[in-house]
Amino acid sequence: MNLPEDCIPSDPQDVTWDVVIVGTGAGGGPAGLNLARRGKSVLFLERGSLSDPQQLSPVAGKVDTGSFPYADAPCFRMGSGIGGSTALFGMAMDRFRPVDFTPHRFAHLAPAATLPDMWPIQYEDLDPYYREAEVLFRLRGSVDPLTPVRGGLLDPQVPSEAEERMTGMLTRAGLHPYSLHYAREQLPGCDACLGKPCARPCRNDVGRMCVIPAIENGARILPGCVALKLETRGRSIHQVHCRWNGRPVAIRGRHFILALNALSTPTLLLRSANDTFPDGVGNSSGLVGRNLMAHVSDYLAVRFDGMGGQINAQLHNGISLNDFYFRDGMKLGNLHAHSMDVSYFLERMEPRCRPDETLGTALFFTILEDFPYAENRVTPQAGAEEECWWEYHYPDELRRRATMLLTSFASAIPGCEVIARKPSGILNASHACGTCRFGDDPRSSVLDRNNKMHDLENVYVLDASFFPSSGGISPSLTIVANSLRVSSQIAN
Repeated sequence: MNLPEDCIPSDPQDVTWDVVIVGTGAGGGPAGLNLARRGKSVLFLERGSLSDPQQLSPVAGKVDTGSFPYADAPCFRMGSGIGGSTALFGMAMDRFRPVDFTPHRFAHLAPAATLPDMWPIQYEDLDPYYREAEVLFRLRGSVDPLTPVRGGLLDPQVPSEAEERMTGMLTRAGLHPYSLHYAREQLPGCDACLGKPCARPCRNDVGRMCVIPAIENGARILPGCVALKLETRGRSIHQVHCRWNGRPVAIRGRHFILALNALSTPTLLLRSANDTFPDGVGNSSGLVGRNLMAHVSDYLAVRFDGMGGQINAQLHNGISLNDFYFRDGMKLGNLHAHSMDVSYFLERMEPRCRPDETLGTALFFTILEDFPYAENRVTPQAGAEEECWWEYHYPDELRRRATMLLTSFASAIPGCEVIARKPSGILNASHACGTCRFGDDPRSSVLDRNNKMHDLENVYVLDASFFPSSGGISPSLTIVANSLRVSSQIAN
């Protein structure tokens, strides 16, 4: 990674930084870029190194599924490295739908859930920042016919013959496919490298698009730095105590942005309890760490007669569908087929799913909205310096909605055989969110509408912790857009 020689300050404790940002992922990276470009002194704290590939460490926890035969317990992982989990993501970035911002419409589906009436901001508030994020990450794709907003999208690639045939089939079935929105350059031989680092400049991740440009604009970074405890003075954070390459340091700042992830941010707040905040910093509501959500991401094979081989590898753009996002009063979610080699997933399905020369297979992935429940939570791991522990009680309504999404899609394309991996309802732990929700009422939320903690004057949370509901689509673009929105207000 090519960075200026002075990007690591020799003694970061000698400076009171304008903004200290803990984490360099989808929440922290864009904020750092925005603030550095506006002349603020910015220091990133990143637990990963500058040279080693992105690392993911498993987080201990448990899932209670009741009688549900759950095949794969979710493995929540904490990332470390420049760009956070975006250094490994599949590069699909799409907007939440307007319906996502009024979750009270779906409260009847889950009476025990803690769905708020609405988000404290609405789709229109994020719209200009969605466009800014689309331009920043050079997103390519076509307009969703069901939500026809062009935004800042670049044109997709010319579709392949297989892509045109599959899109035509779905359209004739009355569905509304569009080219998946990818933060991905059109380089020869790119196969998406899902779940692994890649040295080629294909993936427009937060490291490439935000963190490096922020450092080129004057921001500084401490790699190998683990935030351990926040020290308060009155209603402000005075400094954050860290372990930097094995030695203790205390970093002072005028403003602090927490953007570790939806597991680590609440853990840091809870572990920082003191006499002023005995239940955890900023936790007067008792909600820090609660309402943990994780999308369901199942996958299903669609068999196309006359289209041989693995169809995903023949796609240039990928295909996305939101026909079942909100259907017959039910909140379901998105289906999409990545443009990539999906052999890893097909090998874990029934043998009859595997393609041959005359019967091709396209693999579709789902993103189904998970609702918040107060009992689903993350807490500090007892006796550990930084580890956390999560608990998740699998709701019956989530299992039913997961099944409904699969059956609805299968019945919509009767000319094709659709085979789902069993059992359905697999949690997508990489989409964890909701553990420091924002809202207007300090009694029922941790953050205000500008992501500042209700209890503190100079602390903001910009990772996916702020979500009061999870939506039914990849969260990354919404995290980035909100980060640009809030950091603009901090700068002003």
